[in-house]
Amino acid sequence: MHVGLVTLTDTDTALDLANALSEAGELVSLYLSEKACLELNETPAGYRSNLYDKGVIPLSCQVNIYRFPRMRDPRSIKVVIEICQQMYRDQVDLVHILAGPAEPWLAVLACLIRSIPVVTTLIVPVANVGDPLSIWVELINRLLISGSNLVIVNGQNQIIPVQSQYKIPDHRIVHIPLGARTSSAKWISGEVQEQPQTILFFGRLAFHKGLEFL
Repeated sequence: MHVGLVTLTDTDTALDLANALSEAGELVSLYLSEKACLELNETPAGYRSNLYDKGVIPLSCQVNIYRFPRMRDPRSIKVVIEICQQMYRDQVDLVHILAGPAEPWLAVLACLIRSIPVVTTLIVPVANVGDPLSIWVELINRLLISGSNLVIVNGQNQIIPVQSQYKIPDHRIVHIPLGARTSSAKWISGEVQEQPQTILFFGRLAFHKGLEFL
């Protein structure tokens, strides 16, 4: 099976999935945002090269990188169409979308793909406490779900609330727990020295993370 993995923001999970699927004998193509390169001060060509040179992904995995305008820019539809067309050229058998919160163009992509089964992982199935994008999160998720054959949530306790909120039948939702994110660690060369009085904070700095207690 040829699996196409698509994400704009959750690159770490996509890399881990690419490795797991490749180890299982599946062919994988990645469709990523250029943002992943910029975060590492890399050009797309340099980023792609390092993915292979550092052993982050196997050589059999194809990497496609796209430059999106600002998320609200309607020109992004051209990029979405380009991704869709590339998937058909690649003869992908299954599309797996890793959808972050309020990413409308991935929802559009799910609805554009007609002849390939689509699986979507809802990384943020419901809006977080105090999230200013709460209305958009729900609307975009509904569009994603409408274009997906199967919905994945990463917490067992999310199944019933997500089913209730989005009216998803039992056969269209499954729970698959997240594994340890290990692939991206291969970017690091050498030992990382601990810096005194440093706090390692997971996730984005947001109200629902309990910053007032930190």
